Amino acid sequence: MAATAANPFPYWQPAAGVDFSLGKMLGGKDAYKIASNLKYQDILKNGLSSGTEPAATLPPTGSALPSVAPSVQTYLDFAKRVYPLQRQLALDTFQLQQEQNRQGFADAYPWISQAANEATARNLAASQTYRSFVESQPSSVQNIMASKQAQIASASGAEADRARAIAAQTQAAKDFAGRYTGQTFSVG
Repeated sequence: MAATAANPFPYWQPAAGVDFSLGKMLGGKDAYKIASNLKYQDILKNGLSSGTEPAATLPPTGSALPSVAPSVQTYLDFAKRVYPLQRQLALDTFQLQQEQNRQGFADAYPWISQAANEATARNLAASQTYRSFVESQPSSVQNIMASKQAQIASASGAEADRARAIAAQTQAAKDFAGRYTGQTFSVG
């Protein structure tokens, strides 16, 4: 038995259920209608047609999707024709909305900027007030004084180190001058 365009699966006979190759329900009017058992045997031997008389009728072919009602099809055709206009209207609306947003932000910017400057000034004043309050606390005053004393001690220690270095240089110069005074040297 050879496969034909009408019956690509010659050894397969459908039963009631879903025919996944056609996407249709089988059984009832969509089932293969075989005239008789002899014809069935003939189909198995010779394929779907033998001679001039068809041995079986195939289910109707076409789309597996249900047909669309004419009113729905009219609406779909109308929607397809109107789509470019609707798209252009949506783009125009979007561009108008963007322009209005830009204009609104440009008009509001001076007020937003002024409010931000006032908020910054208030925060700066509050920070300065808080800093003054913290520095007037006894522990802060004590820390400031301790820091000043440490600076004074560091400065005086540095001055003492400088004075000692000068004294050491002076002493070294005296020792050098005293040790070699009156002596002659020859180089050569």
